[in-house]
Order: sequence, then C-alpha cells, then structure tokens
Amino acid sequence: MNIDSLKEELNCLVNSKESIRVDKNVLNDILTMISHLQYITRQLAMTSTPNVNGVSIPRFPHKKKEEIEKQILESRDEICRIYMKYKFGY
Repeated sequence: MNIDSLKEELNCLVNSKESIRVDKNVLNDILTMISHLQYITRQLAMTSTPNVNGVSIPRFPHKKKEEIEKQILESRDEICRIYMKYKFGY
C-alpha cells in the first residue's frame, strides 16, 4: 500500500457511517496522522526531481533545508507514536 492509498483509506474511514460509533480521540488521532502524511508527501513531492535512474531525490531550498527536514522527522515520529499507541497500547 502506498501513502496516497493509506491517506484515502483513512479519510474514507473517518467519513464513513461507522465513524459515528468511534471515540472522538481515535478520530482525532486518525486526522492527525492524515495531516502529517499529507505534510510529508507534499514536501517531498514539491521538492523532488528524478535522477537518471528514475529515483526522485528531494532538494529542499538551502535556507529552509534544516527546518523542513526537522518538520518531516517530527511528523514521522508523530505518525509512529500514533501507530504504536493503537498497535501495542503505548
């Protein structure tokens, strides 16, 4: 499953009839996860260009490179925290 499919599946879940019975904190965590996934994919998509092998390499603006990298890592960590919370009860 790719990230776009995951975001779409999570959005469908949040907007489904079944979500009425789901605790609001769980829905908020799902929405937070979607938001972080969107941020990461948007940053990578806007700054990536493919090389000769077809691999896209992000090239962040030099002035904001550290800030963007830090935000991406923080978003990744938050996604992992939410996942671990529901997968393992942490």
